Amino acid sequence: TLDSNRSNSNRAIAELYRQHVTELQGRCEALLDRQGYEGMLIHAGSISNYFLDDNHRPFKSNPHLLAWVPLTQHPSSCLLIRPGCKPRLFYFNPTDFWYKPAGVPEGFWTEHFEITEIAKPDEVLSALDTGKNLAFIGEDQALAGRWGIRDINPEPLLAALHWQRAVKSDYELHCLRRANEHAVCGHLAAAKAFRAGA
Repeated sequence: TLDSNRSNSNRAIAELYRQHVTELQGRCEALLDRQGYEGMLIHAGSISNYFLDDNHRPFKSNPHLLAWVPLTQHPSSCLLIRPGCKPRLFYFNPTDFWYKPAGVPEGFWTEHFEITEIAKPDEVLSALDTGKNLAFIGEDQALAGRWGIRDINPEPLLAALHWQRAVKSDYELHCLRRANEHAVCGHLAAAKAFRAGA
């Protein structure tokens, strides 16, 4: 039945994702050890406004964070990676009158992270051991400096992370195939409408 097929597909994706996170953790642990870091904080990015305006630019999340978690519209969230520890996700979910809240993190991916909801970005600081040798990967250098992290986007670490992202896991390959299947449906529908005079 359709429900049975969907359930089997969901279990298969969940297993591929579990393997994906395990692989990323192993890669990062080896990398941190080689480069002498005790941990790495990957920041999604921050909202920034247009000059002299109260409207903000469209947000695009840090691709190094997206490699781990499906948080495309979650500014100020960040992920702490430490050898031998479950990855810790600081999930930014402010109570704000003007903007829709992020909502509770849910889905098969959540079980692989220690998730801490934060209402303000600086709540991350209280959870960081500032005596540790951490690397910061992200755009908001002022924020990293405020949190006492000195190694911001260190070139050898960033280059190695870029290199690793070029090798896709089975989960990523599965996602790419599914995205292309959906894209083909859209292209075929557009072609059919065009030929019909739309």
